[in-house]
Amino acid sequence: MGQLLRITYETKDYNYQVVNEKPIGKETEEIRILLEGQSVILKKNDGRWVPDQMAGEVDEGLLKAIGKAISLRYRI
Repeated sequence: MGQLLRITYETKDYNYQVVNEKPIGKETEEIRILLEGQSVILKKNDGRWVPDQMAGEVDEGLLKAIGKAISLRYRI
């Protein structure tokens, strides 16, 4: 983990990094990411990734889009 990834959300580019200690797999229930200097935890809820708690100024839609991108990238 630790590779810098990019997503475009509402015509703006964002860089994020997956900072889990364990490798991501189908059994993963929690993903920790670093987004613009903020640590955010995404949890699996009914097959979708949602923020554990709202991280200040970060848009919830952006966090959900990042969760979906991670799911597609790691096939989870």
